[in-house]
Amino acid sequence: MNENHSSKDNKETRPYKADTPAKSDKGSGKRIANIAVSAVVCLLPVFMFLIYAPAEAFFANAAELPFVYGEFAGYLTAAAFVSALAAGIIISFLPDKIHRILLTLIFALSLCFYVQNMFLNKDLDMMGISATGYNAETGKSIINIIIWAVLIAAMIMITVKLKSSKPALFGSVFLLLIQLLAITSLLMNAEDSCFRYPETEYHLSGADQFVVSSDDNIIMFVLDSFSDLDLSAALAEDPECLEPFSDFTFYTNMDPVYCGTYPSMTHMLTNNNVNFDLKVNEWTKSAWNSEKADYFYKSMAENDYVCNLYTPDLNLLCGSNPYEELLNGKITNFTNSPLHRIVDNSSVCNVMVKMSCYKLLPVIVKPAFYVDLNEYMDVVAVEEDPIAHENYDFHTAFQAKHLTTDGSHKYFTVQHLMGTHLYNTDREGNYCEGTDAATTALGCLNIVKEYLDEMRRLDVYDKSVIIITADHGAAYGQQPIFFVKPRNTSGTCISETAAPNSFDELLPSIAAFAGLDPSPIGETFDAYKEGDMRERTLYIMDHYDEYPEVKSYYGNKTGTTNVFVGYTYTGDEDELRKYIFDHPSVVIPMVESYF
Repeated sequence: MNENHSSKDNKETRPYKADTPAKSDKGSGKRIANIAVSAVVCLLPVFMFLIYAPAEAFFANAAELPFVYGEFAGYLTAAAFVSALAAGIIISFLPDKIHRILLTLIFALSLCFYVQNMFLNKDLDMMGISATGYNAETGKSIINIIIWAVLIAAMIMITVKLKSSKPALFGSVFLLLIQLLAITSLLMNAEDSCFRYPETEYHLSGADQFVVSSDDNIIMFVLDSFSDLDLSAALAEDPECLEPFSDFTFYTNMDPVYCGTYPSMTHMLTNNNVNFDLKVNEWTKSAWNSEKADYFYKSMAENDYVCNLYTPDLNLLCGSNPYEELLNGKITNFTNSPLHRIVDNSSVCNVMVKMSCYKLLPVIVKPAFYVDLNEYMDVVAVEEDPIAHENYDFHTAFQAKHLTTDGSHKYFTVQHLMGTHLYNTDREGNYCEGTDAATTALGCLNIVKEYLDEMRRLDVYDKSVIIITADHGAAYGQQPIFFVKPRNTSGTCISETAAPNSFDELLPSIAAFAGLDPSPIGETFDAYKEGDMRERTLYIMDHYDEYPEVKSYYGNKTGTTNVFVGYTYTGDEDELRKYIFDHPSVVIPMVESYF
């Protein structure tokens, strides 16, 4: 009896022991499946923020960025997969219902990110060119939030009805595949310059940025975006801010012809007006290789002038043309040599992630992630002969180096500073985040004042022509500041003229100051007197929904502008202000956008 009983017990216990591993295997399999599903769903948002959006933004704007793809891509890709796997493991341990709901929310938000980036970011400024950052209309923000709410609610309803996380999984796989294909296409079609720096490259050298001629100078400060309204704000804060410029004539009615560093700087330096039928590369090439440009720079060289230009971005002047075909033989500090860079990879990654947030997040929070233009540039430094373009960088370098003189040549020098494009300069010219237009303008004026004081110390001030201007204005202050001090001029207070001049007379006037015949280039400022009635047209790049979209000159992207809008006026800035931006005189469709 005892043996039979024992035998029976053994038979009953064997199946129990045999089942134990099977249950364990089933539990392990479910856990692995949960981790896999969770990791895939979690991968979608981090893939978008750390891999797809940075790549899309980079390749669309690579011509304007000072670094290559490899400076951030590897770091962010590794971070994306590690964080997705870690999140997937953590989420997989949650109870089934909470696990399903959380995955649904993650996918719903990812879907919103995708829709925002693909369909709701119309005319988004990706290069941080606005001093005031990103500002959206209240109505646009509300509509944007409603779209997000509808998408999230729809996904939650689908999940509740199906009681499954499969929609989140399949949706994530689908969007991942779409974006993976897009990145593959971007990588395959990108130019070689997106991936590696050249051994030598054509660029502008900053070696002589603080050198002036001991004999004869024509020096032009281009304080980017510094308008007459900025000057009015500065005067309201400090009524005596123009006292250091008592030797100058203030042109109170100066028309820049174009608003925007492109095409204004090219126009200023070649006196060629935009051909609206040409693409960016075609027009910049024709401008620099024109008879006017050839005559001016050849004649300057024959008259013993070196022509030095200090600006950080040649694309704004030349598009993506080979620089040497446009600037060789014209700009003296244009050179071909190694350019050793110091790259802060951590800062590059931070900037690209911030850019991703700006692209993917809803309109209402975009201002917090707006990337200023200087944030792109400050992540890379040049070891030798950097050009100081930021107001505060110029001020710091100037105080460290001071001016020196060269007696071997006459100098035509163009100093292109950031001006009031960004509000990050204090009244002295030092770095200060979050200032305003008035304070930044005062800082710019102080920088120029210190430069002029140094010229006096070197005894070169009196025999120099000095121009203080901007390449364009901004918003409702479209006319730039414009001050001129001819040689051997002195005064107890600044003089003013309301003569209806424009930048069409700028290069011819510079030629006249250099002793050249200006007539092959155009008329000088002397052609117009105060009280003359002159019809002028200011052209602003804009986007009109009723006109066809156009491609950007660089990168496979739709341009942020599609028309040149002309505002014709015969009076002064007050009259012009009546037309901006509501009463255009002419709207010209673009064939290609710069941005």
